[in-house]
Amino acid sequence: KLTLLGLFLVCIGTGGVKPCVSAFGADQVAQDSNKVPITQEQENTHESGLNNLDLASSESPQVAKDRVRAFFAYFYFCINVGAVVSIFSVPIIKANFGFGAAFCTPTVFLIFSMLLFSSKRKNYVHHVPSKDSPSLTDTFRLCGALLRHNLGSQYPSLSYTSNTHILLNTDENQNAENFSSGVRFSATGPINSGEAGMNALELDNYNRGSNLFSNVPPQQLADASQILHIMPIMFMLPVFWMLYDQQGSVWTLQAARMELHGLQPEQVTLVNPVEIMIFIPLFDRFIYPVLQSRNWNITPLRRMGVGMVLTSVSFFTSGILETAIQVQEAEGGEKIDIFWQVPQITILAVAEILVSVTGLEFAYSVSPERLKALIMALYLLTTAVGDFLGGVCYSSIFQTLSRSTTMYVCSLLMLGNSIVFRFVAKWWEQREAEKKASV
Repeated sequence: KLTLLGLFLVCIGTGGVKPCVSAFGADQVAQDSNKVPITQEQENTHESGLNNLDLASSESPQVAKDRVRAFFAYFYFCINVGAVVSIFSVPIIKANFGFGAAFCTPTVFLIFSMLLFSSKRKNYVHHVPSKDSPSLTDTFRLCGALLRHNLGSQYPSLSYTSNTHILLNTDENQNAENFSSGVRFSATGPINSGEAGMNALELDNYNRGSNLFSNVPPQQLADASQILHIMPIMFMLPVFWMLYDQQGSVWTLQAARMELHGLQPEQVTLVNPVEIMIFIPLFDRFIYPVLQSRNWNITPLRRMGVGMVLTSVSFFTSGILETAIQVQEAEGGEKIDIFWQVPQITILAVAEILVSVTGLEFAYSVSPERLKALIMALYLLTTAVGDFLGGVCYSSIFQTLSRSTTMYVCSLLMLGNSIVFRFVAKWWEQREAEKKASV
C-alpha cells in the first residue's frame, strides 16, 4: 500500500511540476532585459505565442525565439545530466547502503533544490492571471462548443480561410464591435454573406454561431480556437514516444542477448543521455547557426519532421541488428558485440533532440499566454498516450511477430506518421502565413 501511495504522490508531483517548470523557465529568458515594462492591460490584450514577448522590446523577434530555443535545449541538457547521475549513482548507493539510502539521497537533493528555487522567488518573472480570467473548465467547455459548432461547417483546426466561422482578430475592441454588430470577421477582414458566397445553410449556421459566441470575450475565444488548432500537431507525437521509450524495454532485452563485456543490459541506456549532453551544445552552437546562415528552413515543425524520419531509420537499423542476432542464435555462433547497438541509439538521440526538445519549444511558442502550462501538459500527455499504445501493440499484434519483424513494422509505422505529419505541418505553415498576411 505504501508503494502505491508513493507512486500516486510521484504522479501528482510530476504532473504539477513538469508542465509548469518548462513554461515558467522559458518566461524568464523570453523577455528582453532592456524592454519597457508591460502593463497589465497590455499583457491581457497582446497576441499569444512568442510574438507576445516582443511587446515594447528593442530586439528583433528572432532574437527572442533563439533565446527560447536555447533555453529548452539546455533545460533538456539538465534533464539528461540528472538521468546520468541517477542511473550511475543510485544503484551504487543501493548496493552499498540499501534501499533506504537510495531513496533518501534524491529526496535530500530535491529538498535542497526547492529551497534554492524559493530563495530567488522575488527575482522571477511572474504572469499573474487577472481576476476575470476564465477557468480551465470554462476553456474546455468553449473548446467543446467551438468543435461541435464547426463540425457542421468548418472545423477551425483544419481550416483558416475566409469561410471560417470564428472571430480571430487581435484587436479586442474591433472584435467586440464585430460581435455586437453581427459582422463576420475572417483572416482577411470583415466580410458579408455575399462576399463569402455563403448559401442559405451556411448563412443559417453562421447566424446560429454568432448568437452562440456573442457573449464570449474575443481573447477567450481566440485562445480556445488556438488550442484546437494545436491538437493536430499533438496527435502526431504519440507514435514517436511509443518507439522512443522502447529503449528501456525492447532494446534492453536486445542488449541482453549480445556480448556485453561485463556490462549490465540496463547500463547501455546510459549511452542515450550522454550523447544528448554532447549533441545539444553541438546543435545549439554550431549546426543550427550554420544552417541559419545558409538560409536553410529550420523552423520547429521542419526539425520535428526530420526527427521523425530519423526515428524510422533508427528502428530500421535496429531491425537489421535483430535479424543478425537471430541468425547468430540459430547457427550457434558467437554473440554480436554490444557496440553494434550504438548506431541505432545515436540516430535516435539525434531524433530526440529534433523532436522532443523542439516540441517543447514549439508548444511554448504557439500556446496562448494564459494557457502555456496547459499546452505543455497536453504535450507531455502525448508521452503517456504513446506508452499506452506501445503496451497495447506489444500485448496484441506484436506478440504474433518475430522481434526483427516488429522493429521493421515500427519503422514503417513511424515513416507513415512522418508523411502525415508533413501534411499537417504544411497546413499549419499555410495557416500561420495567412494570419501574418491579414495583420
